[in-house]
Amino acid sequence: MNRCIRWHGRRESRDPVTGVERVTRLVEFERPFRVGSHGSTYVLLSHIDLAFDSGAPETMAFLASGSGRVRDWTELASNWSDDPELGFEDLVRQLEAM
Repeated sequence: MNRCIRWHGRRESRDPVTGVERVTRLVEFERPFRVGSHGSTYVLLSHIDLAFDSGAPETMAFLASGSGRVRDWTELASNWSDDPELGFEDLVRQLEAM
């Protein structure tokens, strides 16, 4: 089990062209996750209300730096929650179980 130890601020934005809403949260875990040659204790949680490929809401987790910059675009976890915060909570549960 890899426990989440800190939730950082929430950011919201809307794409001016497509109108897609995006909400992100940065979370920190006790131990690093690894994707390829990258490793980090930070994970960026990202929710969009309209995914271009499915037309549905989508919430994903990506390996990130402490500043919130994505280090690798490979999904660590995902779900299709309509509510960003519920989706984020589910992602953290999935990640803690890894």
